[in-house]
Amino acid sequence: MAGGSDDTKFFASVGVQNIDGVVITQDFERYNARLNVEADNQDGYKVIRNHTTTPLALGEIFNTIWDAKELIVNQTIDYLRASITHGGGITPLRRMADFAAMYDIRMAPHGAPDLSPICHAAHAHFNIWAPNFGLQEFIGFGNEKLNSVFSHPLSFNNGYILLEDKPGLGVDYNEEEAAKYTYKRSYLPVSRLEDGTLWYW
Repeated sequence: MAGGSDDTKFFASVGVQNIDGVVITQDFERYNARLNVEADNQDGYKVIRNHTTTPLALGEIFNTIWDAKELIVNQTIDYLRASITHGGGITPLRRMADFAAMYDIRMAPHGAPDLSPICHAAHAHFNIWAPNFGLQEFIGFGNEKLNSVFSHPLSFNNGYILLEDKPGLGVDYNEEEAAKYTYKRSYLPVSRLEDGTLWYW
């Protein structure tokens, strides 16, 4: 379900997954719900906060601490979802985490599938450090081609992303393997308002 007005836009979905197990007690049942509200109208989150006990997470496209400041200070959200790639690197994200921790806001870095193994490794190192780490969005380590170009110290086991003890972020780049693939420039969507004004995606 999606909708909204000129001031606020939203998207909501719910899902149920029910799988019978082969062995008794191995059944799997999961319920989920998702509500996305455009972050431009941050006062709208105060309304949502006052009507639910469901934890709220926001910040996938935040670039600086100033994007999140009011949400953090007013404790309107429970999780800050800024990523290292959008947030300016490890140090700026640490500053965001320190500020959020003063208001009991946990970190939940954005981990979309278009992020490289370098970003995933940086998030893993950041998450180990962050005293207010909450959770890490994780969709996978990429496809076979990507993993042939980047070797990384990450593994996924029992719900945890594990790191090896390697210097730096621990990601190696294979130039010979990368040379096998033609570079294709990619663009973010270009959005325009009805009057033709450029708008971010």
